[in-house]
Formats: sequence, C-alpha cells, structure tokens
Amino acid sequence: MRRVLLVSATAKAGGAERSLAALARRLPECGWEPRVALLESGPLDAWLGDTPVHRLGNGDDAAAWLTGLVRGSDVVVSNKWRSHLLAGPAAADAGRPCVWWQQDFPDASPPQLLDGSVPAAVAVCSSDAVLDEQRAAAPWLEAVKVALGIDVDDDAAQRGSGTRVRAALDAGDLPLVGIAGRLAANKQQDLFLRAAAHVAAEQPDARFVVIGGEILGTERKYAASLPALADTLGIGDRVVFAGHQADAYAWIDALDVLVHAAAREPFGLVLVEALALSRRVVAIDAAGPGEILAGGHGQLVAPGDAGALAGAIARALADPAPAGGGPRRAQEFTDTRMARAFADVLDGAAR
Repeated sequence: MRRVLLVSATAKAGGAERSLAALARRLPECGWEPRVALLESGPLDAWLGDTPVHRLGNGDDAAAWLTGLVRGSDVVVSNKWRSHLLAGPAAADAGRPCVWWQQDFPDASPPQLLDGSVPAAVAVCSSDAVLDEQRAAAPWLEAVKVALGIDVDDDAAQRGSGTRVRAALDAGDLPLVGIAGRLAANKQQDLFLRAAAHVAAEQPDARFVVIGGEILGTERKYAASLPALADTLGIGDRVVFAGHQADAYAWIDALDVLVHAAAREPFGLVLVEALALSRRVVAIDAAGPGEILAGGHGQLVAPGDAGALAGAIARALADPAPAGGGPRRAQEFTDTRMARAFADVLDGAAR
C-alpha cells in the first residue's frame, strides 16, 4: 500500500479539518496508507482516531521536521494554503509530488502559491466555483474538483437527537431557525439576524439559534457584535447564541430550518449535514451552496438581501415536509466518494 502524508498547519474545529479527518479515515479503502503531520494541537487530533499522527514538537525546526516525514511518503497533501507554504517546498526538497488541497478561494492565497514559486503537482478544489477561479488565477497549475464529503449514514443516524436540544431551549413546537458555523464576517451571521428580524415580525412565535464560536482567534470583535445587533433589531430575547458545540448534529437536528448566509463559500459542508438530517435548508445562491442545493433541494436566494432571505425562510417554514430528497441528495456527498476521487488524484500524482 502506498503512503500519503497529509499536512495540516491547523487543528481547529473547522470544516477543512473535518474533511481532512474524513479523508484519512477512508483512504485505506482506496489503497493509500495515510499519516498526518500536525503543526498544532486541537480538536483534529481526536477526529483522526487511529490514523498515525506526527506532531511538531517545541523547538523543532518545522521545515526540517516536515522534510524528514515527506521522505517516507509517496505523495504529500497540503491542507489549505498555510500548510502548502511549508509542505510544497518540503516535498520538492525530498523529490515527492505535493497535492495542494485548495479549500479556499484563490484570492485568499498568498501570491507565491499562484505564481509557481511554491511547487504543486495539482490543486484540488471543492466546487466548480473554486475550480474556475483557481484555473483563472494560476492557469499553469493543473486543477481538479473533488467535492467534500461526510459519513452520511452516521450523520443520518443522529436524527431525533435534536429533541433534547429543543427541550433544553424550551422550544416545544415553536418554529426554530438557525445558522451553524464559525463566527466570522464572511459567514454573515449578521445578515441572518437581519433576516430573522423580518421573520419575527411576521411570525411572533419563531425562535432563532446561532450555533458556532470564534475559533480562529481573529474575529472576536465581529462575534461580540452579534448579540448587540440582535438587541438593536428587537429580537435579542428570541435568539440563542449557543457557541461552539461539540455535538453540532443534535443542534442542527433540532432546527426546523438551517440557514447558510455566506455569499462566498467554497463548499458548505453543513448543508450536506442538514440534508442528511432531513432538515429544510436556505442558502445564498453562490458558489458551493448553490451547487449543493441545485435541483430544488433547498431555498436559494440572491446575496445581500435580508428581506429575500427572510422570505425564503418563511417559505421553508411553511413547507409541511422536509426538503425534498434531502437524504438522497446528501448521498452524493459521502466521504467514501470523496476519498475515491481523491485517491484518483493521488494515483496520478504518484505516476
């Protein structure tokens, strides 16, 4: 079995880290033995389970440490641009191909990753939107699409777990609408709150939940502004700020409608999770979410319009049944499919 080194500069509770853990779990089924190099400690450690993990020690020279690990691998995968800044040169020094998992839009990447200064055999993008932008930004670099995936069956098995969350919130049968994800300006929880105020004016019994925390340490001011905004909008007593939740599935399952408000989202893994849980979903019609919900699997609205977002939420609440075919749509985004597609990329890089 060939060996692949998965490199992550971060180990925080983010979607990119969850995707890395899912890939590591499934790659052995595809003929690849994964090892993971972590440059920090965090929740990703636990998510990796039995996958062998190497951690950068205090006082270690990161470049030399990583180059030594690369030499024992056939291919290297750098997860996001921070990882690739180190893994790309280390792989080149060791004479190994490096696959850059571009889980962001390329305009978030440093210039040296787009001009060829940091080598990569191929860039893997999560959606057509990212793929198109990556090819335009770095036409010299081969780029392919591999959609992210989750263990859909395990996710679906969590249906019903939201009952205890609703009980804890004393929500009963009240309409419960929420947004889930890292608190950050680009995720637009503020737009969600503005839409919630519109919904509240029409449905006085509706309640709202903001699930997620400021996990990167860079968005504290934005995160702190959200409760104040809810008060200003007159819905402070109807919004629960739940913070980061280790058992996010139960919170998503508790919702009648899950909203994804970001106008630029490379993929939108939480939407797949909500579909697997048979939740109704509303999202901005752009990039990854627009692709996931294409074909009528959720309500899609134009960016930046709180009123339009509120209208979509109201229509979703009025729907007597969950989003049509949600669990079936989620089956198109399994971690097994992701790993098989990624293994094909690794096979090509190894050749």
